[in-house]
Amino acid sequence: MTIKPAHIGMIVVVLSLAAFAGSRLSAQARGSKVTKAEFGKLPDGKAVDRFTLTNASGMEVQVLNYGGIVTALIARRLRWRRIA
Repeated sequence: MTIKPAHIGMIVVVLSLAAFAGSRLSAQARGSKVTKAEFGKLPDGKAVDRFTLTNASGMEVQVLNYGGIVTALIARRLRWRRIA
């Protein structure tokens, strides 16, 4: 069986969500959360939802359940410092 290049991104998102969901109980104690909101509807009437995954450090990713599309990726910086 070969994996098509177009499916690799979706496989990565699904595995990430599975890992996140698997550790959800212990993650909630550390301040992580998952929220679900309605994003819109398809022409055939199916609902498209947006899931927001947030960790205790403020990292956030928003993913649609329509093809695993990542709509936002937000990383908070704790300290601003000049590198060069």
